[in-house]
Formats: sequence, structure tokens, C-alpha cells
Amino acid sequence: MDHSDALKIQASEKYLLNELSVEERDSFEDHYFSCVECAEEVRAGAIFVANARELVRSSLQTTTVPRASRVERWNWFNWFQPAWAAAAIVLFVGLIGFQNLVTIPRLHREIASNAPQALPAVFLLAARGTPESAITVAPNAAFGLNLDIPPAPGFASFECEVVAASSKPIFSVHISAQRAHDTVQLFVPGGLLGPGRYTLVVRGNKTDSSSQTGSEILAQYPFTIRDQ
Repeated sequence: MDHSDALKIQASEKYLLNELSVEERDSFEDHYFSCVECAEEVRAGAIFVANARELVRSSLQTTTVPRASRVERWNWFNWFQPAWAAAAIVLFVGLIGFQNLVTIPRLHREIASNAPQALPAVFLLAARGTPESAITVAPNAAFGLNLDIPPAPGFASFECEVVAASSKPIFSVHISAQRAHDTVQLFVPGGLLGPGRYTLVVRGNKTDSSSQTGSEILAQYPFTIRDQ
């Protein structure tokens, strides 16, 4: 599953609501571990759902309902009893909050993502003697990083990690051995990287996991981001 597929099926919301099939869930989990935008939506949504559940639980525990002198037949007016009314209000507020936090911003992004765009991109080079790659982008604008992973037989997967000049890791993307045969295109969301110097470090992994245990640095691609 790529990012456009995740947007199309509203994967973040359905993942939190457990509405994805087993195959879709596995595919989305593989995707959001390398997608900053989807990972942030899942994290924020999970925190919000947990808080909403805690509010409902607290409301039901702290609100007391007088016992009836006789067993009453259930009817829809029972919803207006204090405990159920409080829980209903919390759930309603939770629904509005979830829409404002995840659903509505997601719709705005879908509208924007469906519009034709020309994203700036730079092809990274690691050969000695070549000038350092540079890209000029508008503030908070998305852009692309394109590179060829050096041929490295014996590795099951690769890791592309962007590191700041201070050696602080910013983000990493897991690349399968099959994808590494072609030019790799990395999408960088707007606002993730500010102006400055960075290095994209390519590591080869002995396994399909993204663990750095037993990994080997294959190439380093320095580049600079400039404000437009």
C-alpha cells in the first residue's frame, strides 16, 4: 500500500476503528512505519480514542443513578438518565473531536492531493568530485529526493535515513531489495526539513527488518535545502 492508496480508502480512520481486512491492515502497517503523515495520524487518533474511552468510563463510574423501587421496562427514555446522558454527551463530543482532529483535515489533504502538482525534486549523487546536491523549496512545501541505491548483493533490505548536520536522525524509510533495483523516490512532507545541510545515509540490512543490528553503511548523499 502506498500513500495515495491509504488516502483513498481512509486507512488511518479504518485502522483505528478496526475496519480493515487482515490483508489491508498488514499492508497499511508496512506503509505507515515509513510514512510520517500516516504515522502521526494513527498516533494522534489512538491517543484521542483512548482519552474518549477513559472519559466515558469515568462518567459512568462517578455518576450515580437512584435505584427504582421496582424493575422498569427498558425504553428509549432511559438514555436521558444522568449516567447515560453524560456518556452520550462524551461520545458526541468525542465524535466531533475525532472529525476535527483526523477526518476533516484528512479530507482537506485529499482535496489538495488530488489536484495536479509539480513538486520540486533533486537527484542525489554520492560520487567523489561531484558538487553537493541542493534543492530550493518554498517554506513548508513538500519535495522529493531521488537516488539510486548502489548494487549490494547479499542484503535483504535497505534503510534510507536522513540525518541533520548535527548528526541527529530526522526520519528513515525502509526499502525492500526489490524496490532497490529501481530509482528510489522519497517524498518529504512540507515542514519536515528546514533550510540547512543534511545527509541521506543508505544502509544495507541482512534481514527484512529495519533494525541497524548487523547493517552496513553503503553510501552517503549530502544535500542542502534552501529557502525559495
